[in-house]
Amino acid sequence: VDALKAFYGQAFKAPELPSGSLEAMSKSDVYAKLKSATKDATTKGEYHKGKHAHQILKLISPAKVRSACPHCERLFSSVLQHIAN
Repeated sequence: VDALKAFYGQAFKAPELPSGSLEAMSKSDVYAKLKSATKDATTKGEYHKGKHAHQILKLISPAKVRSACPHCERLFSSVLQHIAN
């Protein structure tokens, strides 16, 4: 949410996003919520994965994602363990 706020600014409507685990939602529901939360973003336009994801990823805190998403934490841990070995 912080990265989306930073990217979209005041046009971003955080309350439109679901509370709770994103991992429990379908991809289509997540994308629909992102589009709804960003539909009034006149300078950048509503969320579009191909246009915006790479820019938003630069703003995301990996520590926040890891703490909020158990599957992501498991992925990061596995990759880091593999690199260490």
